[in-house]
Amino acid sequence: MSVSFLLPLLVVGVAVANPPPEMGHHGHIFDVCCDVRPFMANPDDNNMKECVKEILGEPTAVKHGPPSEKEMEEMAEKITCVEECTAKKYGVVDDDGNIVIPKITEFSKEKMKGTYMESIMEDTLQKCIEETGKEVQQTKCNPKPLLLVNCLFFKTLENCPADKVKDKAKCDSLIEDMRTGKPPHLLAPPLPPSEN
Repeated sequence: MSVSFLLPLLVVGVAVANPPPEMGHHGHIFDVCCDVRPFMANPDDNNMKECVKEILGEPTAVKHGPPSEKEMEEMAEKITCVEECTAKKYGVVDDDGNIVIPKITEFSKEKMKGTYMESIMEDTLQKCIEETGKEVQQTKCNPKPLLLVNCLFFKTLENCPADKVKDKAKCDSLIEDMRTGKPPHLLAPPLPPSEN
């Protein structure tokens, strides 16, 4: 799987993670767009935490500076594996990598209950399942759960009622950056110099 294909997916992963407060003019995606947390890609989710620990191990020091192309490929592969692991823990993907439609439908409706997405979840999910069902290049891990989560993420943002968007200009800018695969380290301005 190429970096150009995976970069937007990796950027979404970074955007939904807990970013540093220095995100500056963009802000955290849920502070400027709709405050509907993703499911299966939520860093507070216990199933995802277990998968992150299984696949990534214990947290280590983060390298500063932009990642190399090889590092981006490795991270994209790991994120794909984390999403596959999480999807399997929820039972929304079978052992062959197929999406279990009744289970993902039930799961999605439950997660979106009481939100603006509740009334359109079934149609949105159907569109995303169709998009995800297209032929994809198989990698070490099944990319379909990641593709499904990212499709649902973008559809959630696209369908956010205008009165729920907190800062339209920043939200639109951040969504465009993610869609075009702007590398995660470029989503935020450089950190200010530290005072010694």
